[in-house]
Amino acid sequence: MEVSRVFASVILFFSALCIYSITNYGGIREADSEIVFRVTESLAARGDFEVTSQLNSWRGFGVAPGKNGKLYSVFGPLQSVLLVPILKIAQKLKMVTNWPKDFEKIIPISYWVNSWKGDSFGFNERPKKIEPHALRFLVSWANPIFSAAGVVL
Repeated sequence: MEVSRVFASVILFFSALCIYSITNYGGIREADSEIVFRVTESLAARGDFEVTSQLNSWRGFGVAPGKNGKLYSVFGPLQSVLLVPILKIAQKLKMVTNWPKDFEKIIPISYWVNSWKGDSFGFNERPKKIEPHALRFLVSWANPIFSAAGVVL
């Protein structure tokens, strides 16, 4: 009986993983996801949860001041913590291979990088710096894995 439950969980996980992978945008389109990513960057760089840069076109969204006056995310920290090793691998890959330059035309644009918001640009326009979008592209592939694990749990 236990083997069939494990087998069903594995089938469910990989089915959900396939569905989520097929529908993954490959970037960050939502403001809350961008805040989670910025916390991940802060954890990877400095080891703290402070959000050092707010969304330029939506100041105050997703952040609240702590007792020390610094801004912190209002979203749970688990996803940011789990994304730190993935971000570090993505940063190392970018440094070692400089792959974003080779795939500059096909990397999806993340809407909330710096002051750039995707809906204010035309379909053929691309930002001058693709590197921040490339990091978000690589890190975004953890979302199908987390989502499929959530389905099983």
